[in-house]
Amino acid sequence: MNVLRKWLKRIDSRMLWNVLAGFLPGVLVGVGLLFFGLILLAPEPNVPPPHEDNSPGDVAIQLSQDFLSATASQNLNGFGIPTPFGTLPLGNVRAQPQSGDQLSFIGDVGFPVTGARQVLVVTHPCIDTNDHPELVVTRVLLGAQPITNLVGQSIQDRINNSFKSYNLSIPHEHLSQLYTTPNALVLIYSSSGSGGQPAC
Repeated sequence: MNVLRKWLKRIDSRMLWNVLAGFLPGVLVGVGLLFFGLILLAPEPNVPPPHEDNSPGDVAIQLSQDFLSATASQNLNGFGIPTPFGTLPLGNVRAQPQSGDQLSFIGDVGFPVTGARQVLVVTHPCIDTNDHPELVVTRVLLGAQPITNLVGQSIQDRINNSFKSYNLSIPHEHLSQLYTTPNALVLIYSSSGSGGQPAC
C-alpha cells in the first residue's frame, strides 16, 4: 500500500500529459483505420448498368437445334456426294450450332466395303441483300478429304432454299443480326433498320 502511495505522489500533471500525448495518437490512428475499413466493407449501392448503344433489338427468333436438324434432314438426306465409288447418298443429317457465327451440318455416306464415312458441312450465317437469313458454306469434308469445290455451292443452295419455305420476316422489322449458340441459331430484328452486321 505504501508503494502505491509513493507512485501516486510521483504522478503529476506533466507526467499525465506525457502519457496521454503518447497514447492519443495511437487511439486516433486506430479509430481512423476502423472508419476507413467500414467504408471499404460497405455494400455498393444498386447502380443501373450503363446504357449500351448495341441494344439486342426489338424481336428475337430462336431456331432450335432440333428445328435446324429437321430442316437439314428433310433437304439434305439423299443428296449425292461424289466418292471414289461413284456418287453416294448423304444420310443421317443433323445440325450442330457453335457459339459465335458457325453452324455445321453432319451426316454420313455408306461405302460398300469400308462402311460409313462422315461428311461435315461448315457454314457461316449472314444476312442477304433482301434482309433474309442465309448460310454460306465455307468447308465440306468427306472424312478428312475436302470436297468443298465439288458440292459446296449445291449444298448451300439447298440449305438456303429451305429457309425460303418458312416465313421468317416480321412486319416493320428488319433483320439486323444473326448469331449461333451451342443449341440454336438466333435472328435479331430491329425497327431501326438493318445495320451492325454486314450483308453476305
